[in-house]
Amino acid sequence: MDFNAVNERICVIRIREKFFNITLISVHAPTNEADENDKDAFYDNLEEIYRKVPDHDAKIVLGDFNAKIGREICFRPVIGIHSLHEESNANGLGVIDFASGKNMTVSSTYFKHKDIHKMTWCSPDGVTRNQIDHLLIDKRHGTDILDVRSYRGADCDTDHYLVKIKYRQRINNMKKFRGVSQKKFDSEKLIKDEELRERDSQKLVEKIERMQGGESVSVEEQWKNIKQVVTESAQETIGYKKQDKRNVWMDDECLKALECGQNENDKSQNKSYYSNFPRETEICQ
Repeated sequence: MDFNAVNERICVIRIREKFFNITLISVHAPTNEADENDKDAFYDNLEEIYRKVPDHDAKIVLGDFNAKIGREICFRPVIGIHSLHEESNANGLGVIDFASGKNMTVSSTYFKHKDIHKMTWCSPDGVTRNQIDHLLIDKRHGTDILDVRSYRGADCDTDHYLVKIKYRQRINNMKKFRGVSQKKFDSEKLIKDEELRERDSQKLVEKIERMQGGESVSVEEQWKNIKQVVTESAQETIGYKKQDKRNVWMDDECLKALECGQNENDKSQNKSYYSNFPRETEICQ
């Protein structure tokens, strides 16, 4: 649909797909030893380009980030647990910061492969191998990426290995009518209560026997009648599931923490205030 060569480090291509369009942003980031001003300018340009992408597009940022991304627990779920490296370098932290700020995930660290299939770059001496090429995708389309791995045998006339990505568009198959989700029958009652199960089966048999049919009735009408009988029987015996209420996160513990935070601001002004403060607030401090 569109192609834009922004500069020597960034280009954008937009592709039309069946369910929604895809915007691919290809990047070549400065090296880890590059000047900090160059790095800041690169990410400023990248953020500006990202903001211009239509909201409904699937956004994928991929390419040579020159970044080692580790397996730090504090950065999950932005990153996965299957990276080649243990710790992130400075460029890796920049990628993680950009991904978290844009609600994206680094999909290249999410798939379990042998280390030889994670390496994306080989040094000229043939000794050092790193995973510095990555793929980022917005979280709502994260499950569209099925696999990411490198292929060392492909001759690309470069010191980088070919990285193959399996991508499949998916849409939400939850059936909704006028914005309201379909109700579900409480089928667990039939498993737990044997008497209820027998009573339900008897009612269902009786209603099916009372159904009027004949040779003149089409298959579609018969199916509609059976569906109606089964639905009515289920409504009378087991009913619908009750929707689970979300837990209210603003509880007494949160209120105490807020109170402690407010009191902490007044601590420098009035130190004597904390001499008679309740013991339970020590946990909050």
